[in-house]
Amino acid sequence: MKSYLIFLKNGEILEKKTNETIFDISRFGHFNTFKMYQDYVVMYNENENSELNLTVLSFTTDRYNSDIGLIKLENNLIKSLTMNNYMKLLEKEKYEAYEEDTNVLDIINYYKDFITF
Repeated sequence: MKSYLIFLKNGEILEKKTNETIFDISRFGHFNTFKMYQDYVVMYNENENSELNLTVLSFTTDRYNSDIGLIKLENNLIKSLTMNNYMKLLEKEKYEAYEEDTNVLDIINYYKDFITF
C-alpha cells in the first residue's frame, strides 16, 4: 500500500493509504479536482467558499480553500509519502535555504572581535 497525506483546513495532517499505483482523481472520492506539479499531485475541492487552508506547500504559491491531498509521483507512478518523509523534505529545504544564505565573510565580520589569526 502507498501512503499519501491530507492537510486539513485546521492545520492537522493525516496519513492515508491507497492501493492505487497510477493516479486517477476518481479513486480519491474526498476530492474533486487536482493540480500537477513536478513530483507531486495536489488534490482539492473547487467551489468551497470558506477560509484558506493553513497549509503552505513549499513547491507552489497556490493556496486552497479546502482540505488538500498530497501524492508523490515518480515516473507517473504513485510513491509513498509519509509524514516522516515529508518532514525530512521540509528540513532539507530549510537547511539548503539557510546554507545558501550563509556567507563566510558575514560570519567572520560578526565574530571579528573573537577571532584571532
